[in-house]
Amino acid sequence: MTKSILMTAVALATALHAQNSFQSSTWLGAMPPNNPQQALRPDGQMGPVIGKPFSGVETRETRQVLSDGTPINKKTVSKIFRDAEGRMRSDGGTHAMLFDAPNLASYTINPKNCSKQTVREGSTIMIAATESGTSWSSQTKSGTPSKPNPGTVIEDLGFQVINGISVKGMRQTLTIPAKTLGSDHDVKVVNERWYSDALGILIKSSNVDPRFGSTTYELSEINQSTPDPALFTPPTGCSEFQMPGMHR
Repeated sequence: MTKSILMTAVALATALHAQNSFQSSTWLGAMPPNNPQQALRPDGQMGPVIGKPFSGVETRETRQVLSDGTPINKKTVSKIFRDAEGRMRSDGGTHAMLFDAPNLASYTINPKNCSKQTVREGSTIMIAATESGTSWSSQTKSGTPSKPNPGTVIEDLGFQVINGISVKGMRQTLTIPAKTLGSDHDVKVVNERWYSDALGILIKSSNVDPRFGSTTYELSEINQSTPDPALFTPPTGCSEFQMPGMHR
């Protein structure tokens, strides 16, 4: 694992560890947009989810305008796979992440090496791979939903069909009062998610935060057949790597 990839993984894991989970039977692994670290976390599929295999294409886009007016736009595309036992694999270019749920292990795979990391039992995992790097995040399930931020309004958006899948929508709007950040007006952070309970997958999400810009996620080309089992077999000779604080 390169230094830049390691730093990204540590930063993402630290950000997630600092947040309380927002979990229910409907919103597996959803995070409230009431923490500045939200902008550091790429959205995506979380698990383990058992008995619901699928594959698809993930598209993530970020948009930001700097103080001098310079627009910063970034788009990444990766492939995602999940088998019936909850294993997940994300492929982005020459880099890949593999989460072996039954054996509590996560693998970072690139052309130069492969590293194996132990995952704490009872954790919720999200993995993301891009052409330039890979990252994974781990969060222990709390068993109870966190208390919403007093400034957060949650809206039920009902059901609609996105990319051929029936999904339920939720919008969270966090209002940061004027003067809290030194601004002369309220700042609103809006997080929207469309999730399929039947398949246990996130289909689409967006986060609009005036402090950081906007991020979007979408899952397309969804196939509900079981992926090739070979995709979930880690390479031989992977080195052991223990992320700080990620003991079983």
